[in-house]
Amino acid sequence: MDIHPLFLKYRYLILIILVSLVHCPTLHNDFQEFWDDQWAITNNPYILNPTWENMNILFTTFYNGQYAPLNVLYYLGIHQLFGFNPAIFHLFSLLFHLLNVYLVYLIVYKLIKQLKKASSENANKIYAFLVALIFGIHPLQVESVAWVSASKVLLYSTFYLLSILLYIRYLRSRNLFLIMGVFFLYTISIGFKEQGIVLPLTLILLDFSYNRLSLRIGSISPFLKAIGEKIPFFLIALSYWIFSSQFDVGNLRLEDGYPLPQRILFGTESLMDYLFRFLAPINLYYYYPFPNNQFQSFMDIQIVLDFVLVLAILGYFIKQYYTANRILVFAFLFFTINIFLVLHVIPIPRTVLTADRYIYMAIIGPSLATICILDSMITKQFSQSSLIKIWIATITFMALGLRTFIRTIDWKDSKSLKMSTLYHKYEQPTENRKGIKPI
Repeated sequence: MDIHPLFLKYRYLILIILVSLVHCPTLHNDFQEFWDDQWAITNNPYILNPTWENMNILFTTFYNGQYAPLNVLYYLGIHQLFGFNPAIFHLFSLLFHLLNVYLVYLIVYKLIKQLKKASSENANKIYAFLVALIFGIHPLQVESVAWVSASKVLLYSTFYLLSILLYIRYLRSRNLFLIMGVFFLYTISIGFKEQGIVLPLTLILLDFSYNRLSLRIGSISPFLKAIGEKIPFFLIALSYWIFSSQFDVGNLRLEDGYPLPQRILFGTESLMDYLFRFLAPINLYYYYPFPNNQFQSFMDIQIVLDFVLVLAILGYFIKQYYTANRILVFAFLFFTINIFLVLHVIPIPRTVLTADRYIYMAIIGPSLATICILDSMITKQFSQSSLIKIWIATITFMALGLRTFIRTIDWKDSKSLKMSTLYHKYEQPTENRKGIKPI
């Protein structure tokens, strides 16, 4: 693909400008005083009274069902310097999102070089740019950027992405200090949000992508080493689960949760909801409650359709594995790993069926898959016509950017947020049915 050299030279700056433009309305937004910002920030006792005793409590207990001590320290630092100025809080959220966009670019660029070795250097840069741009301006990302209480998503993702980037360097150099650095970043990521706990699985996926998991004769030693390196990571994950269970947060609710068949249906419903919203980001809300019918009818058309679609998608990516389309395989597995914990198959406490913020990290997977599939389709239809590709990309990204710009305005304040959703009758969600408390 022929791209103007100035575009390649200033690609980072272009990314920053485009992402900043679509999210800039958040700088004029207020706190969400009815949707967590009141207890998480403005009335948070650890921020209002940061004594050593309170800091000890912060790191050793759960606050309102959540364990995110590093995120509270982040709020505390901003408050100490600027007070409860919502514009400053939103500015820092945007800055961390921009940093994550840059990290996604670097990671995808390195992965494309590994997984698509026949492509040119410029093509690799364009792939990485387009994936990072989707990550940066997709409307599903608005909740994480525009809602101050969701900053934990941005921050855990920053250290999660830094861990991935450092691990890729480790795979090339095998420097012991680098894997120690990955472990350190992993612990920090969990300190911001529990979703970072799945990083070891992502590292194993990277091992697979870099051909470290081969079981051919004579190659068992590298395989064992690759798995053995993850033992400290899994021990940290296990320790976190034991710790959270002491506060009745990490317990699996097998006895008072939904039965396994319904949880599987919840999982397929959630998965398809995320994918449909990715492909057609309309009807986005701040709260997606569990369905009123609780999936009691296994013959419901939507349930059957979602289940069949999930099986079809799974079959498609299995086929890609056997045809050695390593990019699509990586994209599918990355998405699955980073969304699995919130699909309700594992009965952990959640009050919503889905949430836009839950896909913040996982969206890298469908973004990468979309660029790969569209590039292949357009190339087949229009040969190597760069002009057609540029026009299609421009129109698509303009539509995404406009939708995101409008969506950020929906988060202006609590009144605007309630007016923007069909689920405004759930303004103050209570405990989930079956007695499961929110996380």
